[in-house]
Amino acid sequence: DNFMLSSRDGVVKVIDFGLAARCDSGGAAAAGDGTQSGAYCYQAPELVVPRWRRTRSGRRSTATPPAETVCDGGCDRAADVWSLGVVFFALLSGEQLFPPRLSRREVEDRLANPKHVQDRLRYCPALKACDPEARDLLAR
Repeated sequence: DNFMLSSRDGVVKVIDFGLAARCDSGGAAAAGDGTQSGAYCYQAPELVVPRWRRTRSGRRSTATPPAETVCDGGCDRAADVWSLGVVFFALLSGEQLFPPRLSRREVEDRLANPKHVQDRLRYCPALKACDPEARDLLAR
């Protein structure tokens, strides 16, 4: 439901990730009710991983979680780019970045560790056969 194929010219268009929102001139999503929808396997880390768990080093945070461990909920266009990258990974590799059998917590654990995603891109056998420019775009 997120992709449309034009019958006239065969162009594929991404139409929605189920999280469409109006953005202000700076690209930030307008304030909403804080609810999220869409498959967590395609959502950006800032929507899935609670802030207290995120680390730059890739090591799991040892901080004590706050009483309420909700995610930021706020996002901008970068979240859409992440989702598009997850789809692009599947198109290039024939695999999903996060297998559908994983629970939300397992996806959260992998997203909390940036090294996991980097290794997935680096060591995926199907990606090694892809054009270097396509791999470079995916890594961005």
